Amino acid sequence: MLELIFLFIVIPRRMSRLARERNRSALKWSLAAIGVWLGAEAGVTFLLVFLIFFSSSAWGVPEDPEAALPVAYIPALIAALVSAEYMIRCLRAKPRQSNERDEQPAGTWRQD
Repeated sequence: MLELIFLFIVIPRRMSRLARERNRSALKWSLAAIGVWLGAEAGVTFLLVFLIFFSSSAWGVPEDPEAALPVAYIPALIAALVSAEYMIRCLRAKPRQSNERDEQPAGTWRQD
């Protein structure tokens, strides 16, 4: 449940705020962060499940691989958090872009 709160509330709010500060699309960056989260979690889960079943068939450890599957969840969740933080840092590295209207006082002409 806590994972869903981070995935659908906390991360999109942070990404939206940072994207708006840099005049970037808040929706695109939020969806990118959610996608990276889900991709990292699925990738690490798949890799660990594969390794658990391979170890079970090759060496017999663990004897019951289905019982060891919940162990794959914690590293997958950590990878998802790290990937979301990476996306946030990528967005923070982008320079802040300001509109020309914000830089000039009203009623003045721009001199080139």
